[in-house]
Amino acid sequence: MRWIGAAVVVGLAFGAAMFGVQEYESRHADIEAPLPPGGDRVAAATDALVADHLYVAPELQRLITPEEQARVATAAAAADPAAFIALSGKGDAGYYLDADLAQYLIDGVGEAGSYLVWDGESVSGTERTTGGDLSTYVSPDMAGKTEAALMRYIDAVDAATLEPLDDSDYWGGPRGGFLAALLMVSGGYLALTLVVGVVRVLSGASYFLPGRWRDFVTGSKA
Repeated sequence: MRWIGAAVVVGLAFGAAMFGVQEYESRHADIEAPLPPGGDRVAAATDALVADHLYVAPELQRLITPEEQARVATAAAAADPAAFIALSGKGDAGYYLDADLAQYLIDGVGEAGSYLVWDGESVSGTERTTGGDLSTYVSPDMAGKTEAALMRYIDAVDAATLEPLDDSDYWGGPRGGFLAALLMVSGGYLALTLVVGVVRVLSGASYFLPGRWRDFVTGSKA
């Protein structure tokens, strides 16, 4: 019965870890909760993207002329997959993050494609894709003139393809991940004890380490 003690310890640790995973999931059940209703800026951007694939906030009209807007909107609508661009501005606009606005737009427009949100000041925007995954990385870099940066983004989207989402979980969810980690740690521990034991035997000492832990695990003394 020399391994009963170790089995009890491992079983207790496993049970405690599983309980922790379940408790975490119950406490974070609202992580995927939908966003609250958007404000006027969200509604205006959604309507503009549905109609023209481009929204420019009033305070950002200085960054891109009407002629440039028309060219960008035409290119965004013609891209395959489609591109949707919101020059949203900064400040209190009914959402907290640009990523939140991107999600509002994805939900509101309801079309597959790439969505770019830019505040007009940052060096890069926020890109989100819906309806699949883009086959290549699309940079939201906004360096340079506004029209040139937006056209660069549209060209990158048009050069990519929209591939089906891969919803598989390599580890099989949190519990599968924990089991995999447990196996890895156990294997590493056994390998370490084997190496230490061999070194001790070669040096003329007992294979087992002295002390109560050795006695508890093996049921014997050196």
